[in-house]
Amino acid sequence: MIRPKDKFEESFPRTEAFTDCRGAARSFAIELREAMAGFFLTAREIGEDKGGYEFEMYSASSPYHALGDLRGKIRRELSTRYLTVEHGRRAFSHDAMKGRIGYDGIVVDGEHIPFDELFTMLTTYEGFELSLRIVEPSQEK
Repeated sequence: MIRPKDKFEESFPRTEAFTDCRGAARSFAIELREAMAGFFLTAREIGEDKGGYEFEMYSASSPYHALGDLRGKIRRELSTRYLTVEHGRRAFSHDAMKGRIGYDGIVVDGEHIPFDELFTMLTTYEGFELSLRIVEPSQEK
């Protein structure tokens, strides 16, 4: 059973800001949940309704260990730009993409992309091979 943070309330950060690859500051709300098996952290970008970055991390031993791993993950992910705009349309900046699956699209670089737009982006690679990897977000470092 997951319950809200309590004993870490005073010393645990609720928000943090990071700089992305374009030099823009991005602020995140950090949520800590403690379970029998350990500590779960979620960082959601503040002020982004449909898109926005979201990161998760887990530690079996310490919320502060999870926080350190979460900070590293956020910095790594914000340092890479997967999308660019070419001829007024979004395109892959270097034939790779990493993001989060949503109900009606995906979120890449903090931007919501509807599935039909993703399909259009992929059709420019007709004949190429594709590798797809789906990972539980709190387990990836």
